[in-house]
Order: sequence, then structure tokens, then C-alpha cells
Amino acid sequence: MTDASAALRTPTDASAPPRSPFDRLRARGLIVQCLLAFGAVMAAFGVAWPRGAAMSSRSLRIVGLLIYLTGALVLLVRARRARLDWRRLFGDRGIPREFLPLLTVIIPVVMITVGAAIGVFIPLSYIAPDFVERTILDAGALFEVRTISEWLEVVVLTVLVAPIVEELFFRGFLLHRWARRWGTLTAVVASSALFAVLHGEWIGHFLFGVVMAALYLRTRRLWMPIVAHAINNGLVALFALADLLQRTPAESTSLAELRSQWPLGLVALSAGVVMLRWYLNRYWPGGQWRSVLRGTTPYDHPDHAMSESGPRGTTPFYHPDYAAPASGSPDSTSAS
Repeated sequence: MTDASAALRTPTDASAPPRSPFDRLRARGLIVQCLLAFGAVMAAFGVAWPRGAAMSSRSLRIVGLLIYLTGALVLLVRARRARLDWRRLFGDRGIPREFLPLLTVIIPVVMITVGAAIGVFIPLSYIAPDFVERTILDAGALFEVRTISEWLEVVVLTVLVAPIVEELFFRGFLLHRWARRWGTLTAVVASSALFAVLHGEWIGHFLFGVVMAALYLRTRRLWMPIVAHAINNGLVALFALADLLQRTPAESTSLAELRSQWPLGLVALSAGVVMLRWYLNRYWPGGQWRSVLRGTTPYDHPDHAMSESGPRGTTPFYHPDYAAPASGSPDSTSAS
């Protein structure tokens, strides 16, 4: 009788809808598909580019744009197959005025990133000088501009396209997927670590990833880290514009110049840490950031079952096919 009952229940259990679309969006498959797409873009460009010819700054921006657009296409296809609710992922429309001060975190994060980059790559320049020159010193080629139109290319790529695609991938997809596998805090650490590795400099970019995740988890609006990311990249673009307007030619920094900048790195790192501490005490009192980083992910937040799509909206976020796990607990039965 028990076996018969189990047999009768099996079709119903098998046909039950998944608890979340992120049970279908496996991280490993998503990462592999994105890497394959990026590789295809690089291979196609490599075939078209004359052998032995140096790649110009404009060519680098074109390749970058194609890589981001290809990655966005992969995310869109995977999201459609998983029946992802975009409004639920992005959160309420717009950014309320009370959330705007949270964006000031970019100032100390930029300072810490600059200080950490100098602190990491100065000693590394003695061990692996070729790696440092290739990864850090020549990275500014993307921002080398000679005309306003070229500067606008930089803005489109780094301020508009890159923040949307990167935040969608790291904080939108990977954060939610790994939170269901291991819990929110581990997902924040893992997604931020991958973000840092792919950006070359590890300490500052890891902190940047954690901060972007915290903004998203607290506000439940993906537009918050997107805007913060755009502001961060926009500051770099403004320096490129200043050089353009002053007719200052872009020059690659030598290893000797990098090594001489250790006082700047020390000051930037120290000031950034002090400012970040003030920021946390001011806008995240009582260690609020700790509970946020351990809380429920935005997509699975119970308020989405009854909240509206906007301040005066009437469309609920709730998707009848999916149920949220309790308190953002990890789903130990699913693979990464």
C-alpha cells in the first residue's frame, strides 16, 4: 500500500514547479557558456585582425563591446528558458531619494581600490614584471582617446554597457544561484571573488563586489549596484576626458613610476579605510551590513509575494510558479 501510494505521488512530485528559476540556472553551465561565447568573439576578431599588427584602443573597445553584448545574449537566453521574472530580479522602478546617500560608498571604495592596486602590484612587479605590465600598466589603453567621439565610445562601453551586464551576471545571476546552493553570505564571497579574479586586481575589486552585493541585498533593487558601478567607471572616464581637453597624450606608466607611487597608495588606502568606517557607522549603524549579507536574496524575499512593482504600481512581483526558501537558507540538494 505504501509503495502504491509512493508510485501515485511520483508523477505529481516530478511535475511540480521548481522553487526558483535559479534552480535551473546552474552557475557552471552559465560560466562555461559565457566563456565559450567570449572565446568565439576573440577567435573571430583574431582571424579578421592582420597578423602581427598592434591592436588600437578603438579595436579594444569594439572587442569589449562585442564580448559584453554576447554575454548579455547568453544571459537573456538562459533567463528565458528558466522563466525568470525580470521585474522581481531588478526590483522596484527607480531609486528612492533615501537610498541615494548609500551611493557615496563609491568614494572610499575607489580610494581603497587604488591603494590596494598599488600595494599589490608593486611587490608583484619584482616577481612577475611582465604580468604587471600586461595586466595593469597597459590596461589604460582602453581609455586612450584622441577625440570626443572616441571618449563617447569609452562612456558607452564602460559607463552604460559594462555595469548593466556585469551586475546582472555577478549580482543578478551568480549571487542568487549560489545563495540557493550555499547561503547568501557564501554566495556574496564567491561571486565577489570571481569578479575580482576576472578584473586583475583582487583586493579592491573583491571589496567592490561585496559592496555592490550589499547595496543590492539591502535595497532589493539591482539598479543600485548598476548605478554605483556606472559612477565608479564614470570617474575613470572623466580623467580620460580631462586629458583629452588638456591635449595631454596618454602614456603608459613604467614599472619604475609604479614603484615610486607607494606613498600615494598608502595614503589612498588609509583614507579609504577611514572613510569606509565612517560610511558604515553613518548609513549601516549597529553592524547592519552583517545581517544584510546573511539575509534573504532579493528574488526570494518574502515581501515580493505582496509588494508592488513601483511606488504607485499595481502589478505584484509574485510569480505563481516559484516559492521562496525560508530566510535565504541554502538549498543543499542542488548542484552549483
